[in-house]
This record gives sequence, C-alpha cells and structure tokens, in this order.
Amino acid sequence: MFVLGFHFPAEMGNQIPSEKVIEKLEGALGDSMAKVKEIKIYMGSNKSTSVELFKTYQNTNTLLAKALVHFFQEGNEKKAPRYLYYTNKYQMSELSKKLDKDDETLDLCRKFDGMEPLTIDVIYN
Repeated sequence: MFVLGFHFPAEMGNQIPSEKVIEKLEGALGDSMAKVKEIKIYMGSNKSTSVELFKTYQNTNTLLAKALVHFFQEGNEKKAPRYLYYTNKYQMSELSKKLDKDDETLDLCRKFDGMEPLTIDVIYN
C-alpha cells in the first residue's frame, strides 16, 4: 500500500494509521519546511495556456503544507512546478481533514477533492 508516496507493508491493509504516515513524512522532510516561504497552487491543465494562480498558501505549519512540499521535492531536483495527481490530492486532503483545523486549509482540502487539475510550486526563503 502506498500513502503519499510512502510504501507500507501489505499486512497493514488499507487502514494505515495517520501517525505512521506522519512519521514517514516528517522523516523525509527533515528541515525542509524551515526553508519554505509559500506554496503557489495553480488551476487548469498544465498542457494548456489556461493555467491560473488559484491560491498562495503560506500556512506552512499544516500537514497539508508538509505533504505538498514533500510531493514537490520528491524526484524534482530542478524544483520545477509539478502537476498534482488526483490520488495524491485525495490522500493529502483526507489526512489533512483529520488533523488540520484552520479554515483556510479545510477550504483548500475541499478543492483538492474535486477533479480540477492543479499544479504546485514551492517558493523558498
């Protein structure tokens, strides 16, 4: 089973405890979050010219922000904007809804539940 790109043993089944996912996420991030200024989220297909800035997300203390930064950094040495796949959006949203409580993040999670194509870009200090 894969959650947020992390592999979990099959014997754990489909119900991976949130704590296990968070443990792997924080271990993978190290001190990366201290360098993050904001996350820019764009709506629209990255194959068209209709991509527009949807949100500048600066609440980097949330689980959602950590998941977005990890997704952005994973295999992205050039730090180019990355298209956010539906499975990743859904997993980030579900986990964040359980743990993050601020209105801005929860509103963003609702947007992640939709099928609208999203692209993310992380801006560093």
